[in-house]
Amino acid sequence: MQPCDFITMKTGFELRQEYEFGLHVQTLSVLRHIGYTVYATAPKKKGQKNDSIEKYLPLAMIDNKRERTKPATAEDFERIKKLHSKKFK
Repeated sequence: MQPCDFITMKTGFELRQEYEFGLHVQTLSVLRHIGYTVYATAPKKKGQKNDSIEKYLPLAMIDNKRERTKPATAEDFERIKKLHSKKFK
């Protein structure tokens, strides 16, 4: 294998990783908007307003594009579950 072949393979691999990460971000964004739509249409108590989508379900990779995030952990899912149950009691 020549160095130019290696560089071509490395570039292709990096482009594929960026593409797959972009698909992941798009999927999370769609799921986030679906969840927020359900939250926003739920009946509220008198005088209660909806939180913004950024406050309701923050996704650092979308809201703060400079910050790279780590994969979600079990603690993150528990936090989201508690937040969801608290909002829909």
